[in-house]
Amino acid sequence: MCNIAGYIGNKQAAPILIDLLRRQQYYDGGAGTGIATIHNGVLYTAKVVGDVDELLRTTDALNFPGTIGIAHSRPGGDEVEHMHPFLDDAGRLALVANGIFSTTATPEYMENTRRLMSGYYEKGVHIRSALPPDGTGMFFLPDGKRYHGTESYALRTGEFCERGMPLCKALAETLSERPNAIVAVALRVDEPDTIAIGKLNMPMSVGMIGEETYIATTQFGFPENLVFDTVVQPPEGVVCAARAGELTVTRHHVRNMRMERVTADIFKKAYDLIEAFLRGRKDDPKNLWDLEKMYMTEWKHIWQEPYSDCIYYKEDALFKPYAELSYNVLFAMQKEGKLHKCLKLRNGRYPMYHFYLD
Repeated sequence: MCNIAGYIGNKQAAPILIDLLRRQQYYDGGAGTGIATIHNGVLYTAKVVGDVDELLRTTDALNFPGTIGIAHSRPGGDEVEHMHPFLDDAGRLALVANGIFSTTATPEYMENTRRLMSGYYEKGVHIRSALPPDGTGMFFLPDGKRYHGTESYALRTGEFCERGMPLCKALAETLSERPNAIVAVALRVDEPDTIAIGKLNMPMSVGMIGEETYIATTQFGFPENLVFDTVVQPPEGVVCAARAGELTVTRHHVRNMRMERVTADIFKKAYDLIEAFLRGRKDDPKNLWDLEKMYMTEWKHIWQEPYSDCIYYKEDALFKPYAELSYNVLFAMQKEGKLHKCLKLRNGRYPMYHFYLD
């Protein structure tokens, strides 16, 4: 699962974004890292294959100007073109996302995406993530090249903005056309006071202190020395506008899907199940991917049916906020002082936190 960071306030954004990512990247992510900031009408971007340290070693990202920015770390991939952020055609909008395309990858969804991207291809739009075919990938252009699915969301959101829509409405329209297991975060040169957050079922936390707003996939990413005035999780299915010191729930709803929220009873059920799952397993600690597998199978009864309530319906999908629930339970256990974690390799390659309880 990808990690996202964002900041808007009165301080230089880049060092704060780097810190937010560094605190999160071993919960997942770490294979590819990117950042975007805005300053004086210019969009500054950089991305690398590798973790935060690699971004700092090979780019000038830490010194990017601007008091608004977003950043991203993804858990896999070997090609810098497929790292976030992705840009619109004009290079004035940057978008990052945390999502799982296979959740709603029905024939209808794939055909919708194919028509959209084929249209851009025929118009000569620069599709920056296009790479030669190598037998992998889900999304392909008419010339056979593969591209990253998130770029289609960046291009479409940018297109709506170029038609005159404000950023938050444009993001809502994009997500309404192709709802997915996703949270998307975007900024645009023409609206340098706003970060748009479109959350469906993937996690996102927003902390506000004075005239500053911090955005992170999980509260694990927030600095411990900050005492926020407010920490909230944006509601599902509506785009929110993060500005300096505030978060506004807009009237721009995401259509064509319904999302179940994490209620107190759902949290309690998940807490008990995760506690039993982790307790006494110091010799075999579990990571977030293990928890998500459990939600998909024997823990699926936590949720109400239908499990995939979306225009692009897949019977075997779980279109619910299970990742957010996992983070919330683990964060609660950490605050209680009983969560322990250790770094291990996932798939023999990427460092990732594994958890256990005494």
